[in-house]
Amino acid sequence: MAADPVEWEFTLGAIVDYGLIRRQENFVYVHRLLQAALRHMSPGLPTNPTDALRLLRADLPEVIQAEPESWPRWQQLLPHVFAAIALGIDPPTPDLLWVLDRTATYLQSQGQPREAKELLERALAVAEDIYGADNHEVSPHLNNLAAALQDLGNPSAALPIAERGYKIAELKYGSDSLEIETHLRNLAVLRRELGKPDLALPLLQKALTITEKNYGPQHIKVVVRLNDVAIALRNLGRLKEATILLERALTIIRQGGKFNGHLVYSTLHNLSIALLDLGEPSRTLQVSYQALQIAESTYPPSHPAIASALNVLSRNYRELGQFDEAVSASERALKIAQSAFDADHPLVAVTLDHWGLALRSAGRVEEARHPFERALSIIESVYGPNHPATVEIRSRLSGQPTTEAGPGGV
Repeated sequence: MAADPVEWEFTLGAIVDYGLIRRQENFVYVHRLLQAALRHMSPGLPTNPTDALRLLRADLPEVIQAEPESWPRWQQLLPHVFAAIALGIDPPTPDLLWVLDRTATYLQSQGQPREAKELLERALAVAEDIYGADNHEVSPHLNNLAAALQDLGNPSAALPIAERGYKIAELKYGSDSLEIETHLRNLAVLRRELGKPDLALPLLQKALTITEKNYGPQHIKVVVRLNDVAIALRNLGRLKEATILLERALTIIRQGGKFNGHLVYSTLHNLSIALLDLGEPSRTLQVSYQALQIAESTYPPSHPAIASALNVLSRNYRELGQFDEAVSASERALKIAQSAFDADHPLVAVTLDHWGLALRSAGRVEEARHPFERALSIIESVYGPNHPATVEIRSRLSGQPTTEAGPGGV
């Protein structure tokens, strides 16, 4: 069939009409049902993916979150990755572990946390099988799974997993080593999300010190830690200190030469929130716009980062008295958040809260009650009845004066 180009094109066209393959540029994507049928009709095909996993590991970029330019290659090879890991391998190999872990990281970067969590759970099981449950090689996989659970709005389940990973890493490397830097960051974020920002700050400051010591104060890796510390300071009301760190982060990015959309977006996003908290909506609007534009150019259309940027822009509009624009931004953010996460995810609650605030500011008080009620139900189920975010959203329903939306005032 492939020897006749015309017949090949007609055949492909017919299969495309049935939705079993999809052509995109120079690639053909095959539906899983068709893949399974072809394998069933070809019993001589190898079923052990060892060689495929080795080749995929050799080809796929390892650095993902900080390098969006690696995403197209991942997207091209993703069907092959799923086909290889679906076959299973016994005994499991380090190549399988690497592919599971890196694929999960790629899915997280694309706003697919549920799918990432499933792969990270499998990666942890493989790591424990290969190395043993208490080996230091297992600690990063515990850390990654904890981060995925946090992304899915389950910090209570994530915390003991993160603590286990930190203890294993600290025992192996010591309390001031570069290897425990990400463990410190995850523990801090989880404690902040569980309503204890005062416990988060010293952990993040320690992680920043470790990063600066190992890479130098102007290294691009320092930008991530500066953002972390700035968020913790903002949560504690230390807004000017937070903005100073974020402006330092932007200076490092500009001097670094290589544009990194992920880091630029994150820093502008955090700076816009801090400036709004300082009561400077006019100054903030340009920063909010920039953050949204970079998020839209960096991430897929349904990525949660775009929803977060729209939430900040909605708040910015409200504080400038542009209430219709605020409602519109929140409604768009809600569609994205609901497509990316389960209905009870905290980002959905934060977005509902922003929508309610926008509606109320526009004089649509009765309409605002429903999103507030939905937001309260989610936040209370995730964080408990006494978390500051729960108390804040509950106060909106009682008509008391309130501050800003969601956990951390995002």
